[in-house]
Amino acid sequence: MDQRARHKRKYNFYQKLLDGLLLAAGALFPSPAFPRKKNYKSGGFYPGTGDSAAAAPGAKWRLGFASDTLLTGNELDGNHFVGGVIARGRKTATEVYDDMRVRAAAVSAGGGGTAVFAALDLYGLTNRDVRIIRSRLADYAVQKGIVSINLMSLHQHSVVDTFGMNGELKQAFLVNPLKNLVRRKDIKSGKNPAFMENLFRVTANTIKAACENMEPGELFFGAADAAAYVVDHRPPFVNDTALNRLRFRPDNPASRETWLVTWCAHCGGNGPGNRQITSDYPYYMEKAVREESGANLLLILGAIQSNAMNKDSALLGLPAEHTAVDTMDAYGRALARLLAGIGPGSEEAVEPILSIRHREVFLPLSNRLMIFVFKTGLFTNAVVRTKLFGYALASEIGWARLGRNIAVALIPGELEPSLAYGGTLGAGESWSGKAWDLPSLKDMAGENQKLLVFGLANDQIGYIVADNDFVPMMAPETVHVEMVSIDRHCASTLMTAFEQIARPAQAVQKE
Repeated sequence: MDQRARHKRKYNFYQKLLDGLLLAAGALFPSPAFPRKKNYKSGGFYPGTGDSAAAAPGAKWRLGFASDTLLTGNELDGNHFVGGVIARGRKTATEVYDDMRVRAAAVSAGGGGTAVFAALDLYGLTNRDVRIIRSRLADYAVQKGIVSINLMSLHQHSVVDTFGMNGELKQAFLVNPLKNLVRRKDIKSGKNPAFMENLFRVTANTIKAACENMEPGELFFGAADAAAYVVDHRPPFVNDTALNRLRFRPDNPASRETWLVTWCAHCGGNGPGNRQITSDYPYYMEKAVREESGANLLLILGAIQSNAMNKDSALLGLPAEHTAVDTMDAYGRALARLLAGIGPGSEEAVEPILSIRHREVFLPLSNRLMIFVFKTGLFTNAVVRTKLFGYALASEIGWARLGRNIAVALIPGELEPSLAYGGTLGAGESWSGKAWDLPSLKDMAGENQKLLVFGLANDQIGYIVADNDFVPMMAPETVHVEMVSIDRHCASTLMTAFEQIARPAQAVQKE
């Protein structure tokens, strides 16, 4: 047995041992009343539009933008936890560096209805909470012909916890299990109820404002090379390292342009363990775009699994002595300058064609660590029982087409980029020693298509890892990925569902 085989055997054994310990520990914790899969009630789900291959006669793009703060002014009261990493004690906010915002764009292209894309300064938002926001908009959506509402988190590790995982551990491990035992529903997590209610209200109102602000214009696509600004910590080192920009130019010259941008780096400028509230580089990037180009910015993270900001001082033009705020500001301004450098000559007009399809999915959940945390109430996703001791997450995916040559995959978590663009590790390189045999999202999009990934869309299920390279969570190769990956078969389940939802759109695209 060679050294590599012994290494794998050792950590595979450690994983089995850890799973056994977590299974035993979890058995001591009364579980919340997770519903059976067959009894799961789906509400607030939007199937989307039909598919369209051509622009309707006289069709025009219409887009409206709106933004608002999510802060209430009470964030330093000792009852607002800060997202990022689970910590002992009460990881509550001590200072506010900048803002937390929601930004929404309402988009239509003639017939077919309006699709909403909103980006929020949050560590994550569960599909359950996404549907609460949609429920606040149910009547309005019917009135305005809204067929799709999508909420993407920018995954800052330094904002008020809206996911739940950063609650008080004493509460989670000592009090919540007793409440589960007697089937009480007042389980506490890191979410502040008043902050969440404000988030629901403000987000719904911002989406309404975006719809009311819709006006005609033209849409253009362009990209800037930003490879120097991202560091990928895990093979196979495949990424879309472009700043992809959809630029809406209103017909009214007095109106602001709106830029919808995708980028592939985590927001880690302040570090995950600190307690200051900051929206990290997206805040400073938006500020710079507004100051230098006069445009609205709606930033969306792409396939970001193991991607970090490159905080090299020389690259960012920082002095030897600088603060975290200096780094976030310099990084955001550097990306803003790259975006401003995309000239009209390097853009392509996007025809006014919009289609979007959504599908509900049940994703397998077998990670014993995550199941244990779900039982404590710190993770608040929609868990269902699939058999006596089986679990799944109820979630959703989406697939959109903009014009004739842009495909968009809406991913409910942090995707390994090779699953999107191809190049997943083969049998000789992967942990399992097996090959990955499913098509990439780019393959599904079809020939001559630009694929955009909208990550953390409508849910936060954690990291999405190729089945064949699912590494034991104590092995050094994991880079902490599998610790928060729900299942070794999550990726294949998700990609199979995407293949089914993309196939009709691909057939239309070929017409």
